[in-house]
Amino acid sequence: MNIHLCFKSIFKCTTNLLKYFFIFFASLIFSIALQEKLAFNDDIGFSLALLISTFFFLLALKIEKKKPIEFLRLRKVNFKLLPSLIFLSVIILLFEIGLGNLLHEIFTSPISDDMDLCFFSVLHILILAPICEEIFFRGIIFAKLKNIMPLSLAIFIQAFLFGFLHGGLSGHIIQALIITISGIVLGLVYHYTENLSMSISFHFINNFIVMILNILDFDINPIFCILISILLLIIYIKWITSIKY
Repeated sequence: MNIHLCFKSIFKCTTNLLKYFFIFFASLIFSIALQEKLAFNDDIGFSLALLISTFFFLLALKIEKKKPIEFLRLRKVNFKLLPSLIFLSVIILLFEIGLGNLLHEIFTSPISDDMDLCFFSVLHILILAPICEEIFFRGIIFAKLKNIMPLSLAIFIQAFLFGFLHGGLSGHIIQALIITISGIVLGLVYHYTENLSMSISFHFINNFIVMILNILDFDINPIFCILISILLLIIYIKWITSIKY
C-alpha cells in the first residue's frame, strides 16, 4: 500500500511539473513567433516569455487552490543576510570563472559570454530573470520535487534543469554546467532561508556582478581562481557557522 501511494505521489508530481514546463515552453514559442513577426530584439522576447509564463504559473497555483505567496514562501528580505550572500556570490563566481575557463582551455569549447547591454537587457538580467526564474525553478520545481525525493536529489535535478535551459538548449555545454552550479547554490539558499526573496536577492547579486565583470572584460588565471574560491569558501563556512541571525 505504501509503495502504491509512493508511486501515485510521484506520478502526480511529475504530471504536475510537466504542466508547468508546458506553460514555460508554450510562452517561449509564442514569444519567439511574436518576435519574428514584430522584429524586436532577443531581450524583449525573453522578457516577454518570462512575464507570460510567470503569469500562468501563478494562475496554475491558484487553480490548484494554493496561495502563491505562501506556497512560494515569498517573504520580506532579510537584510542581515545580504552581506553573506554577496560574499557567497563572489566565491561562487570566482569558482565558476576559473572552472569555465579551465574547461574551455581543455576542450576548446566556446563559452557564450557576449552581453550587449541596453535598457531591456539590463531589465531582463537584473529584474525579470531573478524574479521569474526563481519563481519557476526554486519556488515551484524545487518545492514540488523535494516533497517526493531526498533533498540532495531535488537540489541537483532543479539545478540541472536550470543549467540545461540556460545553456544546454543552445549547445553551450560548459555554460550549462557552470549555471548548474549556480542552480545548486540558489537551491541551497532557498532551502535554508525558507524565503524566495533571498534566492531572488542572490540571483540579482550574482547577475549584477556578472554584468560588471563582463563590462570590465579582464583575463585571470583559472587555477588561481579555483584555489582562491576554495580558500574563501572555507573562510565563509567558518564565518557563517559562527554567527547567528
